[in-house]
Formats: sequence, C-alpha cells, structure tokens
Amino acid sequence: RDTAPTYMKPHGVPSGGDWALERFGALFFQNSEGISVDACKVWRASGNGIMLSAYNQNASITNSEFAWMGGSAIAAWGYTDEISDGGIHGVDGTTGDFPRYTLVEGNLFHEIGVWEKQSSAFFQAKTAQSVLQKNVVFNLGRAGFNFNDGFGGGDDVNSNVLFNTCRESSDHGPINSWDRQPFVTTVRNGTPSTLMEWRNVYHNFIVANYGGGKQVDNDDGSLFWRVHDNTMLYGWCQKFKCGGIESWNNYKAFVDIGGKFDAGCTTHGNPGDDTYAPNLWHDDVMVHLSHSDFAYRDDWGKTPSGVQWDTTQVYNNTIYLDGDGISAKVGSETLAQVQARGGDKGTKQINEIPSTDTIISDIKAILDPYLL
Repeated sequence: RDTAPTYMKPHGVPSGGDWALERFGALFFQNSEGISVDACKVWRASGNGIMLSAYNQNASITNSEFAWMGGSAIAAWGYTDEISDGGIHGVDGTTGDFPRYTLVEGNLFHEIGVWEKQSSAFFQAKTAQSVLQKNVVFNLGRAGFNFNDGFGGGDDVNSNVLFNTCRESSDHGPINSWDRQPFVTTVRNGTPSTLMEWRNVYHNFIVANYGGGKQVDNDDGSLFWRVHDNTMLYGWCQKFKCGGIESWNNYKAFVDIGGKFDAGCTTHGNPGDDTYAPNLWHDDVMVHLSHSDFAYRDDWGKTPSGVQWDTTQVYNNTIYLDGDGISAKVGSETLAQVQARGGDKGTKQINEIPSTDTIISDIKAILDPYLL
C-alpha cells in the first residue's frame, strides 16, 4: 500500500509554482519533531518516498539512497488556511504549520520521477529553512531541487553534486524556484513579513545538461537568492528575472549564454519607486567555446535618476572567448562600448580559452575542501 503508485490519487496545488502534488509518501510524517531517517534504502516506491506534511521541525534525512522513485524522493509541504472566509487567510504562514529546519545530508538520489514528471530529489512548498548539503543527485525527469514558492526562505543549499537532471523535460534547471504569490511568515526577523530570508546556494558542482540548461533557474518572481562559490557547467550563466538575485565568485565553464534579463522586474515600477532589490553580478568566471560573439547579458536599464544599473550592479567578471575577432555582447553593444560609458567596471574579456589544467585548478580553488 505505502509504495503503490499515487499519480491518480487526489492532488493539490501547494502554492504558486508550476507543480501539483499528492500529499502521500511511503514514509509519511506530520506533527513531528526531531524525526530521523538515516542509512535507509528507499527503492522503487512508485509514489513519493518521504512526505513531510504540515508541522515538522528538525527532521533529519541522512546517508540514505533513493532510487527508481515514481514521484519525488522527498517532499515537504506545509499548510496555510486556504478554505475559511473565502481563502483570504491562505497567505498567512505565521501559524507555524509547516516543515522547518529540515536537514537533507549525504544522500544519493538517482532514477527519480519514473511516473510523475513533476518530481524532484527534494521538493518544498510552504516550507522554510531547509538545509540540503553533501548530496549526489542524477538521472531525473525534472529538477534536482525544486522550491515552489518564496515562503519564509532561509534555505541553505551547499556542497551538492547535480547532473543529468530534466532528462524528460525542459525550460528548467538542476535547481529551480518560483515565487509567484506572497506569504506572511516570521522567518526573516521574527516579526510578520512578506519578505523571505535570503536563500544561499554555494560550493555545489552543477552540470546543466539535458533539458536542465538554466543552472540555478530563479524563475517567475524569485527573490532573495545568493548564488556564489559554485562550479557550473554548460547552459545559462544566471537567470536574473525578478530581483534580489546575487551571483558572485562562480566558475561557469562551457556556457551557451550569460545572464538573462536585467536589474530585475522589481526595478520597473513607477518613477521614484523602482529601486527595490536590484540584482547583483560580480566576480564570476565564464568560459564560452563558440567561435561567435558571446551573449554576455542584456542591458540592465537605468535608475529613476537615469544612472545605468550596470555602473553599480555588474562588475569584475571574467569572460574567456575562443579566438580573436569575437566579443562579449551587452544587448546590441560590445562590452568595450559599455565600459567606455562607465558600465561593467573591472570586467575582463580574454580572447583565449584557458588550459584544462588551469580550469581544474580554478575549480578546485572554489570547491576545496568541500567536494574534491
């Protein structure tokens, strides 16, 4: 019964992300504190492996293997009151009826999403302050880690290896997020707020192959993400779609394009009210192997007073291109033209690909002693 397929069971829409979900799992926990799942092998469960439903604090899922899962290996899904008074209380997460302080560490996830393609190694909705670290994730139909909303925040994603994600889907990344609806929680500073605490993604080795070509895909509405000190291969360098996305000190090798979008949709408000949480991009290294121009980034636009955002929010990146006569492009301009007007200070374009030994050495400098 507990490992039977659940894709025809009743589903719900957890929050404003793309996914629907069934509140089932081979191991189901609700109203728990301090539960521990350690050194277990969860194989061929045809639905979700572990479901953390509603109130769960300090759950620990460690040193285990999840393989040939029909749905998600681990799903965390909190509750808010979406029913009474016409659903007006659905934004209120201050009741604390959600998974918090979950630790997912040292696990092996592979062959995830055999039946359900909206599935991940770890999925969360209406959940906060999860720690995902030192896991190995590969061979999935969709994203490795998926954050369905901006509920609370304070999540920490570090020292993981992810590759071969999105093998049966596209328009996604090994790590994916949405934040399309507001929630009120006390996670950020202990008082009710719609602002979530920063999420941090660091010291990971991420391969953006198959359909997961967007590395850390901070999609619609995603705010307050710090992506730093990672090694990422292939795909897009960074999606700067909304605001509060910060990327620095990442090594991004063999990428197709650079940063998509601009200083952030949060900067597109009325004049005098459009400077909220601009994106930030600096000290990243990019290696682009094509013999044509590199689409480094879009024009990041201007502040209300007419100052280009790229004079303060983009700087000190390093771009390696394969050969002379090609350029890093910022919209229709070259990087050199942008820098001539004061933008993108300190960013270097080097028309020579570093040696394999140099690339490995640079990657080790970022990841040691975390992975190598």
